[in-house]
Amino acid sequence: MIAICGSDDCETLKTSSIMLAEEIGRLIALRGGILVCGGRGGIMRAACKGAKAEGGLTVGILPDTKDEANEWVDVPVATGLGIRRNMVVVNAADVVIALNGRWGTLNEISFAQIFGKPLVLVRGSGGCVDDVVESQTLALCGTRYSVAETAQEAVDQAFSWCKNTV
Repeated sequence: MIAICGSDDCETLKTSSIMLAEEIGRLIALRGGILVCGGRGGIMRAACKGAKAEGGLTVGILPDTKDEANEWVDVPVATGLGIRRNMVVVNAADVVIALNGRWGTLNEISFAQIFGKPLVLVRGSGGCVDDVVESQTLALCGTRYSVAETAQEAVDQAFSWCKNTV
């Protein structure tokens, strides 16, 4: 299971970030991975759409109710936890891929590090992910993470982490 973390704020997302998320979802499905995310809009919706285009399975860990799920979520999981569901998204995954994002994504990056989950940050995707990459905050922590430049690199790195952690 590979978590995709990113912003649901469609108004501030660049088209390139949406396209990147969709490609990542597509590539995860092509490799037989299960995509898990927060199940709502923006990056999460695009990643689910990409996975479904290739017949992949998508799981949405939702803040409150199942009706919040985007139309590409196969398995909606209502948590009633609000933003605290970020912890569940990360904990359910074997690897986390983060792109773009705001506070919720930064929260998921932190949980990935706290739980010892391998993390792939996609440079150039915008938002807090670019801030974390450029500040080299994680490099100071000695944690398990890598930086990808493309969708293909992100998925290759994620599956590499999966092989190394199983």
